[in-house]
Amino acid sequence: MSRVESRVDRFLATRVGELGIYFRKMLGLSRIPWSKYDTRMPQGLDVEAISNIVYTIRGENYKPSIFIHGVLPRSGTNYLADLFKFHQRIHAHPRDLWEFPLLSVTDRVTQLQNDFTRVYRHNAEVLYPFEFSAYLDSAYMKCLQSKVGSNKTMVFKFPFVHHANIFRILFPEDYQILLLRDGRDVVSSSMKTFSKGIIKRNFSDYCAEWSRATETILNYDVDGPNQHSRTIVVRFEDFIKNPCERIRELLDRVGLDCSMYNFSGLANMPVRGSSELATRSEGVHWQPYKSQNEFNPIGRWSGWPERRKRKFKRIAGEMLINAGYETSDIW
Repeated sequence: MSRVESRVDRFLATRVGELGIYFRKMLGLSRIPWSKYDTRMPQGLDVEAISNIVYTIRGENYKPSIFIHGVLPRSGTNYLADLFKFHQRIHAHPRDLWEFPLLSVTDRVTQLQNDFTRVYRHNAEVLYPFEFSAYLDSAYMKCLQSKVGSNKTMVFKFPFVHHANIFRILFPEDYQILLLRDGRDVVSSSMKTFSKGIIKRNFSDYCAEWSRATETILNYDVDGPNQHSRTIVVRFEDFIKNPCERIRELLDRVGLDCSMYNFSGLANMPVRGSSELATRSEGVHWQPYKSQNEFNPIGRWSGWPERRKRKFKRIAGEMLINAGYETSDIW
């Protein structure tokens, strides 16, 4: 099957409610509706009932996993997941699931539950909102944990913060790490990485999406309205500047023994997925480069022309200040 045929088949299988995503993509706009970042909680949501499903399947004292969610692609989720790998009790990417959009597809699972209830309307009266998601997510996590062993902590990553406000409902004991990165560097790297293909994203769209996703993450930061002890907001730049200190703090937060971490291995950790180190012929890839002592992924945007800086300030400048990357719009 050709690539075109595959795309046609996927389009024909698309639900009517999802057509907007494809049309927006064709226009070069964000494929992600803003509602994806702030899921509307249905009336009658019984959080305790959903928790009971989770604990029944995964066990009352299940081993918490670690979910890394980035503000956007190019935010450093690969780097942070690689840092965790130096711990003896970590199993990152079970079954080679390099990206793990389990939370992101919650709306699709909800559509499946709605299809189930439409066949026989009475089912809607006895099913809880997110019940299908609770069964699916919990069973999948239980199966993956059985494969890696009960003594291992699983680490997953995904470069979006979709449905972040329902994470705690479906994963009550797991750790959610929300990774921020300077929006200017995210946009700069994204423009380099995803510049090929018939349909290209535009600069303004990246800026707007970074601003929206950052707003979501900041709600979980210290003193934010959604602050939670098992949801941790971190910044990519902090780990680049002082990886040993920051990973030590993070290990403590997620309950992992620092004495089981190979700190000496950090010095030779390879670089993966860099848009700066990639050659024109090979493009960006995620095979490891050799360790680069002079590698510095911070401040790549500094060469922007003034017109590009003005556009970023207009779209996302206020959020850049709110996130602590600048103190004013003079930069």
